[in-house]
Amino acid sequence: MSSAAGAFLELTLILIPLSVVVAWIMGIEMDLDFSLLKTGCLAFTIIVIAFTLQVLFAFWALSFRKRFAGKFSWLVLNKVAYRNNDN
Repeated sequence: MSSAAGAFLELTLILIPLSVVVAWIMGIEMDLDFSLLKTGCLAFTIIVIAFTLQVLFAFWALSFRKRFAGKFSWLVLNKVAYRNNDN
């Protein structure tokens, strides 16, 4: 998540000022004064997406650990049972 969020942030921090400068060169009136509604919507969207990605990553990591623990315990029990049958 951090690499995707970092890439998005870098892209945003470059493109918004760059578009203002390009518009200024072309004679189009633009500024970086966003309204409160746009800023609030952007902040809310970032928070919701970050929370969703954290929950999904935590769920994936938990299920991976459960699968790994299950397979590892099955392997250990299988080896123990195999060695006990040889004796």
